[in-house]
Amino acid sequence: WALVTGSGSGIGRSICFKLASQGLNVVLVSIDDQHLAKTVKELRQRYPKQQFRTVGCTFSPGVNYIAAIEEATKDIDVKIVFNNAGFIVTGFTDQTILP
Repeated sequence: WALVTGSGSGIGRSICFKLASQGLNVVLVSIDDQHLAKTVKELRQRYPKQQFRTVGCTFSPGVNYIAAIEEATKDIDVKIVFNNAGFIVTGFTDQTILP
C-alpha cells in the first residue's frame, strides 16, 4: 500500500495514477470534495484489480487529521508515503509564538 496526501488534484493525483499503474494499492488523503471523489472513481475504473481508500480531511491547525488516517489504515501495511499536500500558514514572524 501507498499513501498520498493532496491526492484529489495536481501532482498528488498524478502520483496516485502512477502508483496504481505499477500495481500498488493506494490510500488517497485529501480535502473531502468533488476532486477526491472524481479521482478515486477514475482510479477504480482504470485499475479494477487495485484497491483504493479515501480519507477526507484538512491539514488545518487544530484538526486531528492523523486520527482519521490511522483509522483508515489500521488494517493495512502502508510501505510508501508521499506527503504532497499543500499547506500554508501566513503571519508575521515577529508575532509568532515559538515552542
